[in-house]
Amino acid sequence: LSVSNIQETSAILIWTANPSAQSYEVQYRETESVNWNSFNANNSFAILSGLMACTDYEIRIKTTCVTGLSDWSAISTFQTAGCASPCTSLVGLFSHNITSSSAILVWDLVPDASYNLYYRETSAANWNTYTTPYPLAILFNLPACTPFEWYVEVICTNGQISNPSIIANFSTTGSTCRLADSKIAESEKLFKLFPNPASHFIELQSEEEIEFFEIYNVQGKIVNEGELHPSTQNKKINISHFSKGVYFIRIQIEDTVQQVSFIKN
Repeated sequence: LSVSNIQETSAILIWTANPSAQSYEVQYRETESVNWNSFNANNSFAILSGLMACTDYEIRIKTTCVTGLSDWSAISTFQTAGCASPCTSLVGLFSHNITSSSAILVWDLVPDASYNLYYRETSAANWNTYTTPYPLAILFNLPACTPFEWYVEVICTNGQISNPSIIANFSTTGSTCRLADSKIAESEKLFKLFPNPASHFIELQSEEEIEFFEIYNVQGKIVNEGELHPSTQNKKINISHFSKGVYFIRIQIEDTVQQVSFIKN
């Protein structure tokens, strides 16, 4: 007993003909149903119609011969077409253009979907949320120098809502951050960074003593920080474990901070 040409509301049943058969009794039901639907067929096939889309069914047949009735066949199962594709959760979440009071959040596009965005300060108990038809959001009026976390749910075209995405993080900038009761050096280069791009190490060269450094990824998350040994003029930092991409290193020298970008190959 096999099933072919399965549609949303119909299917064709086919079985091996019995030369002694006068007719066949066909029964079918939804898998969770108690009662069977029955009809007779004169040939070794039957067309089921009026079925429910995306539904599991059970089927069986019995042969009517001159000498009597056979036992029921083993139960076979099939599922009608029309099941919606699962509403899968997002993987790619990115934050860009982070300032002391705003951030642009971007995530992977799901065609024809809309999204629920959730975000909050990392230490907060409650989430801020809103729904958007676009795979991005611009957040304003954020507190400076504050870590945030965020995630997204997909609202698919069939109304299903996906599982939450992974939680992503970013931190706003600002004068209250760890490095910055100091001023950012814009015109004067206080140190040199080489090589750039780099694969395994970056080296910092400065005539002044570098007191502290922080390295950020493009999402605004600190990926490395620390103090550098004051006895050596060239300071080497291991970046071999970083993912490929653009990073920012912020250096403190006395009361001044300088930030430059570099590329990890």
